[in-house]
Amino acid sequence: MWEYFVCHSPFGSTQLRTYLAVSFVTISFLISIASAVSAQAKRPDEKQGSVSFAWRVKISDVVGERPIGEIFGNEREFQAHEYLSMKFIDSNTVAVAYVFRELNTRLTHRDSSLSSSSLRLQIILVNATTGKAIEARSVVAASRRAGIVAVNEGRLVAQVEGKLVLYSAELQPIRDFSLPDSDKRGWQVVPSPTGKTLLVIPRDHGTGQWLVVDTNSLRLTGSWTDNLDGAVAVSDSSFAKVTCVWRHKCSPELQLRSLLSNWVPLPNVELQSHSSPQFVNDDVIFLSGHPSQFIQTDGTTLLADALPGSTCFWEAGISSSFGRRVIVPTCEIVESARGLDIGGTVELRAITIYDAPFDGRSYYFSYTGPKQKGLTYLAVSPSGHKLAVLNNGSLGIIDLPEPRPVN
Repeated sequence: MWEYFVCHSPFGSTQLRTYLAVSFVTISFLISIASAVSAQAKRPDEKQGSVSFAWRVKISDVVGERPIGEIFGNEREFQAHEYLSMKFIDSNTVAVAYVFRELNTRLTHRDSSLSSSSLRLQIILVNATTGKAIEARSVVAASRRAGIVAVNEGRLVAQVEGKLVLYSAELQPIRDFSLPDSDKRGWQVVPSPTGKTLLVIPRDHGTGQWLVVDTNSLRLTGSWTDNLDGAVAVSDSSFAKVTCVWRHKCSPELQLRSLLSNWVPLPNVELQSHSSPQFVNDDVIFLSGHPSQFIQTDGTTLLADALPGSTCFWEAGISSSFGRRVIVPTCEIVESARGLDIGGTVELRAITIYDAPFDGRSYYFSYTGPKQKGLTYLAVSPSGHKLAVLNNGSLGIIDLPEPRPVN
């Protein structure tokens, strides 16, 4: 459910003229303010309001299995939050996956052999209008981080048992791609916005082979040796990475490359600490931070926007596969002990929607549904009309308004 009202931007033309009339003492300062203001004034019809769930269901109630978390530590082991994954496979179907332990088998450690593993990956297809399960399938997982990594043209790719497996819309396996052996923490798969291209990189922060895989054929289309020292992103035509995030005595920068070219710094881009890039489409990159930025692949800044609230640690922003909408959640830290060094819980407070051509906010919605505390997963439908929210084992759908028309 959603409702909104029209709210004129506080940086409209009247206010801008007032600023310019106040003083001409510091010309350069006024010019910089005017430039920053004009980027947001392009959308004076930004709409605000509130959103909540159209429906919400407990996933374990649907299939009767409970997800388990990843294990860390050597002599003493700790179990982290359960690892879940979620994608829309079409405009009205959500795929949710999580790892569970098969009953009546011995306790399985993270280094158990594949043949004796009791870990299985449960994949569930849910109707995004009714909340009813459409299909379910479980397969050998062999890892607590097995899950859905990409969706393209109604088919999904899952990372299971040392492989990438392509499944049909009916969850039937079509083909697979064996991942190289890894003696460290395995492989991380980064999909393009369309899901057509996968970048497969070592999960640890060292140097290793970076693989590019085509989703439909599950064939290797390119590879090179590289090191991971910051966040990465991929489109169907190029790759982006942030450098120097985990190293000292160097300045972070955003770099781009293609399969046929080497890394090149993107000009005129100011990076903040721990900024992460995400391709919206082949031409536009969303860069998280405060402010967050929309930049073109030539370095041109389309928008810099400082949102109220705090960044949600679990999701900086998510784009629709059509490349026309980006949704950015904002959070608040609650239940913290004031005056003591005791952290609180991150809770979802609002979502901001940006539509192409990404020159300003389209919608700013306060979230008014059941509390969404801690680790939360988001997925947006290809057209951007639905937002799936997965929190504490419960899946819900928020219906969103139409994307703004592109002039």
